[in-house]
Amino acid sequence: MSLGRRGSAARVVRGAVAAVVLPALAACCAGAWSGVPCLTGDDPRAADARRQWTLAREASGADQICALEQVPSFFHDYSDQLDAPTCAPEFVERMEEAIFADEPIEFSRLLLARIRAVGAVGDTTDVMPQKAALLLRLVELPDEALSDYRPLSGEPGPPPEKDLVRRVALFELAGSNLYLNVPEARAWLAARVAAPRDDGEALAVRSAADHLLSDTLWGHPEQAIDNGAFAVLRGWIDDVPRRCAGAWAPESFELLLVELEALGHYAGRFGMSEAARAALEAVLEPRARVPLVEGRPAARHDLYVAATLARFDLDGSPEGVSPPGSFRPWREQPKFYGIDRLEPALYGDRGVDCGPRPERPRGTDEHAAPLAAGLAGDEQAFAAGRQTLAGLLELARQGVEGPPDTNLYDVVARTQAVQTLGRWADAYGLSAEQDLLLERLSSSSAPHVMPATVFQRAAAVARAERELAAEAAARDAEATAGIPMPGSAGTTP
Repeated sequence: MSLGRRGSAARVVRGAVAAVVLPALAACCAGAWSGVPCLTGDDPRAADARRQWTLAREASGADQICALEQVPSFFHDYSDQLDAPTCAPEFVERMEEAIFADEPIEFSRLLLARIRAVGAVGDTTDVMPQKAALLLRLVELPDEALSDYRPLSGEPGPPPEKDLVRRVALFELAGSNLYLNVPEARAWLAARVAAPRDDGEALAVRSAADHLLSDTLWGHPEQAIDNGAFAVLRGWIDDVPRRCAGAWAPESFELLLVELEALGHYAGRFGMSEAARAALEAVLEPRARVPLVEGRPAARHDLYVAATLARFDLDGSPEGVSPPGSFRPWREQPKFYGIDRLEPALYGDRGVDCGPRPERPRGTDEHAAPLAAGLAGDEQAFAAGRQTLAGLLELARQGVEGPPDTNLYDVVARTQAVQTLGRWADAYGLSAEQDLLLERLSSSSAPHVMPATVFQRAAAVARAERELAAEAAARDAEATAGIPMPGSAGTTP
């Protein structure tokens, strides 16, 4: 079953899960917290939380939104004390009371702030079942349970769709540790992984999908036991040609990268190697025309590299999973962090500014701009670029010739150096040096490398970079000569 398809069977599965999960959680969690009051007491350990809670209650407009979303950050950890303030369960109960105080529920930016605040509550044993019950209730809310949108004073833009409420609740649910710790949340999320409503929802439950797949090998890494993940992966394999043949869509592209990674890790252990290889070859075929990324060189690059890594893993990565230092500097800069997609609708579009949003790790090639400049005809820039690459060659050599790396950051720096060399070394006349490096990195005779597979994967990426760079150079040369290059659209790295 595909990640992005709908169907009556999917609705039946989700409905059945909700019918069992929600009553069970509601019964177990109602009034579950007890102990020293936090938000209404006078315990000095909860003084910061009370101050922020008071600020959130007394503020209005955008100030109230920001203050409320920050309340959980003031819940200090006193879990080692028997009389700890019960801030988290008390706050979740207050949020539930406020959300369901009116019928229909008032749909406003304040409602979305309450959901975000619930999601920000830490996943501790005293609150997880209660938090899961509330979020599961919210992700199943029908449109008719919500009022028309009530904007803040001076709030810009048209009102958001009611589905935004369910989206925010889903991102908070899937982005938590509830899948691992609350059986009801795990059952609901696993059902949604198998049958998401659309690609956006599939991206939202990506972490749950990772857990579902890895659970097949838990305690028995050499033999996968089907927990429903086999059908999910088979659907993803079928998705590869379908997505590649479609028009550009950011969510479909990002899902394809995710699916390719999982395909490389698990297809062999799930007995699906042949089908997986056939799907990969459609992407890796020289000068293949891939409509999804046509006219988007960065996306074409990312897709080709992701497929290369998937083939490497499928063909015998000893670990069977991504080791440290996996390729990450995607040029298309995909937003794998699902909440990023909602932030404009929650903040900028609503005129709410709560300060800088957290920076998400994106990964970039810091050498790309100066190395590109060195190929533009400036001799001084070329010399500087060659010197940079010489330094990267030395850094990479140390990964196999020097003492074993014990620092993860050093391992990542070396693998990224190998990948950068793959893209630029040939253009700077360092092909022979790179050939020797790649041969050494790919050899199994480097047992002191920790782990050797990290650098072997980096070498596979470097080779893919070389292929893409050669393809781009050929395209540029043929374009200059006025000769069309068959299949060239979308193939530039």
